[in-house]
Amino acid sequence: MKNGLIFWGLFLLSSALFAQNIRCYVNADRITTDESLVLTLEIKGSQRASTPRFPAVDGFQAAGVSTRSQFINGAMSVAFSQTYYPKKEGTSTIPSFSYNFNGKAFQSPEFTIKVTKGTGRPKQQAQQRNPFDDFFKDSFFGDPFGRRQQNQEPKQLNFESVNADYFLAVNTNKEECFLGEQILGEVVLYINQRDQGKIQVGPMEIGEMQQRIKNNAFWEEIIEFQEIPMNRVTIKGKNYIAYTLYRTVLFPIQSGEIKFENVWLDAKKLAVATNASPFDQFFMNTTKYDPIKIYAGPKKITVKNLPPTDLPNAHSVGKYKLKASLTESSVNTGEPLTLKVNIKGNGNTNLIPEPEVNFPKNFDVYEPTSNISTHKSENVLYGEKDIEYTFVPTEPGDYNLGPLKFYYFDPNKNDYDSLEVPNLPLRVSGEALNEMMLKNSSLDRFYSSAMENASDHVPGGFPFKKGLFLGCIALLIGAVGFRVVKDRKKA
Repeated sequence: MKNGLIFWGLFLLSSALFAQNIRCYVNADRITTDESLVLTLEIKGSQRASTPRFPAVDGFQAAGVSTRSQFINGAMSVAFSQTYYPKKEGTSTIPSFSYNFNGKAFQSPEFTIKVTKGTGRPKQQAQQRNPFDDFFKDSFFGDPFGRRQQNQEPKQLNFESVNADYFLAVNTNKEECFLGEQILGEVVLYINQRDQGKIQVGPMEIGEMQQRIKNNAFWEEIIEFQEIPMNRVTIKGKNYIAYTLYRTVLFPIQSGEIKFENVWLDAKKLAVATNASPFDQFFMNTTKYDPIKIYAGPKKITVKNLPPTDLPNAHSVGKYKLKASLTESSVNTGEPLTLKVNIKGNGNTNLIPEPEVNFPKNFDVYEPTSNISTHKSENVLYGEKDIEYTFVPTEPGDYNLGPLKFYYFDPNKNDYDSLEVPNLPLRVSGEALNEMMLKNSSLDRFYSSAMENASDHVPGGFPFKKGLFLGCIALLIGAVGFRVVKDRKKA
C-alpha cells in the first residue's frame, strides 16, 4: 500500500511538472479588425523543441510563426507564436490542437475570440511581438527614418515617390522538363542593396500572394520555412538582396507549354516631400509609404511527354531505390506471411505504381496495403512508399517470388531504367490444403460415422444396428453375384 501511494504521488508530481513546463495562451480574447491575434505555445526548461502545427482559424488570415528563446530563473525556455489577422467582424473559435513534447502529448484548450469593427488604422500592439519583427524591422521592411511618421501628413507638403531598383520574379530550376519530373519553383523579390529601405512588405501581403499562386497543371508540394531566406546576389553587375517569398516543389501533370502569369505582390514604396523646408524636416513628417503592386514577369516551362515504351508501369519519373523481403523464408501450408516492398526516391511518391509480384497461382493472395511518407528539404522533396502483400501458401514446395522489378524514367539519363530484386526464395512444407480438405470430406468419414452410429445396442446386448448394416451389405453383394451368374447362364 505504501509503495502504491509513493507511485501515485510520483505520477501526480510528474504530471504537475509537465503541466507547468508547457502552456498555451492568446494575447487577447477581444480585438478589433485593426489588431492582430497571437497564439503562443510556451515550453519552459527546454531550448530544443519542434515547431508546433498551429490550427487554421475561421475568419482569420494566418501569418508566420516566430520563435523566442530566453532564460527564466536560470533555465532556458522557448516560445512559438503564430500571428493571425482578422478578416471580418464576429466570434471565432481557435480549435484545440495537440503537441508532443518529451514523449508526452499536450492538448491545448479552445479559445473564443470576439472581433469588433476598428477605426481602419492598424494599432500598435504594445504587449505582443510580431513574429515577423526580426524580418521586417530592418532596412528591407522597416522604417529607415525611425518612428517619426504620423498617420496624417501635412496637406501643404507635396510628396513624390523616390526612385528604387527592385523587381519580382518567378524562378524555376529548369526551363524544360518531362511529364512527372520534379522541379523547384520560387517567387523572389529582388531589391537593390542601396534601396532596401525604400520598399516595405507585410506578412499578410506575402500570405495573400502565396494563396493566389495556383496552377492546375502541376502537382504541388509547398516547402514551408519559419524565416524568409535572404541571399545576396549580383545581376548584371548590380548587387541585390534576394528575398524568397514562396518556394514549392512541382510535378507537371500535363504536357505542353505551361505559363505562370499574373503573379503580383502588394507592397509600399517610400515617398518624400519635395517642398519641405529644414524646419518641416525637423518638426513634421516629410516621408510616407504609398501602396504599390509589384508584378512578376511571365514565366513558362516546356513539359515533354515521356518516350514510348513497352515496359509495364514505367511512368514514374525520378531516381529510385528498391528493397523487398519476406517475413519468413520457410513456412507450412496454410500459414500466412507478408512480402514487404520499399520504393524511395525523388519522384512523385504518391503516383508510384505497385510492382508486379510472381505469386504462384495456387497461393491465396490478399489486396496489398501501402503507406506513403515524404521528406522535404530546402530545395528538394524525397519520398518513399511501403507496400505489403499478405498471402497464404496452399501447396508444399520450393518457390521463388522473384524477380521483382520496378521500371521508371530517369530524366538525367533521358532513358528508362529498372530496379530488380532477383530472388525471393520460399520453402513451404506440409500437405496441400486441397488434399487435406478432400480427406476431411471423403467416404472414410462417412463409413466411420456409420460405424459409430451402428455401435448402439438394443436391449439384450445384441448389436442390432451394426448387424443390420452388415446384413444390408451382404444382401447387396449377394444380389450382385446372383445377377452375374444368371447373365452368364443366359449367354
